[in-house]
Amino acid sequence: MTGSTRKVVPEQPRPGTGLAGAALVGLVGAWLAGCGVEPSGDDEPVGEVQQAEVVCAAGDELEGIDVSYYQDQPDWDAVAATGIHFAITRVNHGDFIDPEFDTNWAAIKNVGMVRGAYQYFDPGGDPVVQATTLIDEVGTLEPGDLPAVIDVESTDGLGPAAVAANVTTWVELVEAGTGRKPIIYTGSYFWNDNVATTELDDHPLWIAHYTQNCPNLPTAWSDWAFWQYSSTGTVAGISGPVDLDRFNGSVEALQDLAANGYRGVVESLDYPETMAAGASG
Repeated sequence: MTGSTRKVVPEQPRPGTGLAGAALVGLVGAWLAGCGVEPSGDDEPVGEVQQAEVVCAAGDELEGIDVSYYQDQPDWDAVAATGIHFAITRVNHGDFIDPEFDTNWAAIKNVGMVRGAYQYFDPGGDPVVQATTLIDEVGTLEPGDLPAVIDVESTDGLGPAAVAANVTTWVELVEAGTGRKPIIYTGSYFWNDNVATTELDDHPLWIAHYTQNCPNLPTAWSDWAFWQYSSTGTVAGISGPVDLDRFNGSVEALQDLAANGYRGVVESLDYPETMAAGASG
C-alpha cells in the first residue's frame, strides 16, 4: 500500500451490500450526487436473471466473497475458518474511499486467503484519475493478490462507445501500473447494451448473475473466471448479508491467477542414464 493522500467523503447508506444493487436511483440519487456523497448508479441491475447463453464451470468451483464497508468489520479469522478461498474488497467509488479497505486488504492476506480489490467505475469521471487512485491504494501486487477489478455497472448517461473508451483507458493504465491484466466485473445484459465492445474479451470476466443455475455471459466472452451468484449470502464472521462468488477452477488455478502465473514448470530434463559413483553431471 502506498502512502497516498486519502479522501474519505461521508457516504449515505444505500441498499445492497457489495458491487451489484448497491446504488441509489432516481431523484434521491440525483440529490445525493450534488451533496458530495458517493455517486449512485443509474442502470439496470447487473445481476439480472433473463435468459441468454449459459456457461457452466467445466470442473472445480471455489467459494469466495466480496465486501465493502457495508459488511462493517468482518472477523476474518472466522471467515477463513469456513473454507472460503478468496475475498475481494472495494477500494473506492469516485471520491469516496471505502473506509474499511485498508483493514480488509491487510486482514485478508493475514489470514492466508487469496485477496483482490475492486473499484466501482464511473464512466462519466476521468478514467485516468480513477485508474491512478486504484493503483495508488493497492500498491504493488504480490503473490496471493488477484488482478485488480473494474466494476462496470453504470453509464453516467454516456453511450456505449464513450463507456467502452473510458473503460479501455482504465484497463490499459491499471494493467501497466500493476503488471496484471485487470478483471472485468459486469452483467450480461448491461455489457451487451451499454458497453457493447469485444475488444476486452481477453481479460478475465467476473460475471454477476443471481441464479442457482449457471450464469449468462455477455456475447464478448465464452467463459468466466468469477461468478457473483448472490447478494444475500450468510457467512460466519460477517453480520448481515454478503455477496457470494465462485471461481471457475481449481485451487492451483486460483493460486496461479493470484501469483500472475509465477509457478515453476519443468520444461525438459536432460540427465545421463548411468553415472559412476562420485561423478558429477
